[in-house]
Formats: sequence, structure tokens, C-alpha cells
Amino acid sequence: MQLYTALLLCVLVLSLTGGLKPFQPIVALGRFQTAFFALSMLALSRFDFSPNPETRFNLCAVFMPLALALWARTEAIRGGVPCALAAFSLVAFGAEKAGFFAGAQSGVLTGFIAGASAAALADTPKTALAVAAAIPLVCAILSTCFALVTGSYVVMDFGQVALRDAQMSALCFGSVLLCMYTSAKRKDMPGEQG
Repeated sequence: MQLYTALLLCVLVLSLTGGLKPFQPIVALGRFQTAFFALSMLALSRFDFSPNPETRFNLCAVFMPLALALWARTEAIRGGVPCALAAFSLVAFGAEKAGFFAGAQSGVLTGFIAGASAAALADTPKTALAVAAAIPLVCAILSTCFALVTGSYVVMDFGQVALRDAQMSALCFGSVLLCMYTSAKRKDMPGEQG
């Protein structure tokens, strides 16, 4: 079983059993909406399409950031969002090209860098999760552009398992960071009032 599948199944089970209750007020998302998101991403992850031999897409990897961006459209986008997307994407891309991320763990490590972007955007949690899911996709686009510039043979592969692993680990890690930030913020509030 792939990591993204296991994480989506965990999100599905936790949402149906009420285990995500502490997280739901942060992003204003109901338990059945979370379950629907997990089920739809599981279903979309089964569809790979290739319009030509040099291009491959996975619907889950492409639609996850788009779905989260549509969900976050009600939040006010600040100047930090594009900066965080660019900065964390470049950090993940640079670490990948430097050889820090090699092998099976590359998706998880890229996901941790992307999830860390949620800490920078903690005031807008929906946007933070949308950016965290988009960073691995932007990193894959940067890798493709880098290969084109260096003259390598390029296959635009947005269907890699490592990409989906990175997106789901970014969402999970970003969610944990948002919960920690919100919890710390709530603990600080009574101390300031007293």
C-alpha cells in the first residue's frame, strides 16, 4: 500500500469516527466533507492519463491542490501566499537537486518542507493547506523545466507516487502544525487578558 493511500484511509476513518474533531473548527470543515474529500482523492488517484508518450498525469495529484484552492477562496489572500509558495518550492527543489532526497523517502521529505509552509501561513489555515498541497506539484514542474533547460530528455510525469506521497504528507504535517499553532494561540489569549 502506498503512503498516500494509507494517509487518505486514515483521514477517512478519523473523519467518520470523529477523531478529527479538534481540527474541524480550525478549517471550518465538517466530518462528512472531510470524508468526501478523502474518498474523492482515493478515487481520483486511480486515474492516470497520458495524452502522449512524454506526458503523464494523475488526476489526484493535479486536482488536490485545485480542490483545496477552491475551498480556500473565501479567505483573504495576502502577499505572503505567493512568497511562501515560491520560497518553499525552491527549497524543496534545491534539496532534491542537491541529492538530499533520494529513494523512497523523497515524497515524505518534500511533504515535510511543504507542510512547514503552513506555519508561515497559519493565520489563513485553508490557504496554508492549499499551498502545502501545491508545493510538491510546483516542485515537479520546476524539475521538468530544469530538465528542459539542461537539454535532457523530458517526460512530464505528474503521476509519480512520490508526488502524491509528498502532497498527502504535506497536508498531514501542515494540519498538525496548524493544530499546534491554534492550541498555542488559545493558551496565550487568556494570559494576555488577565
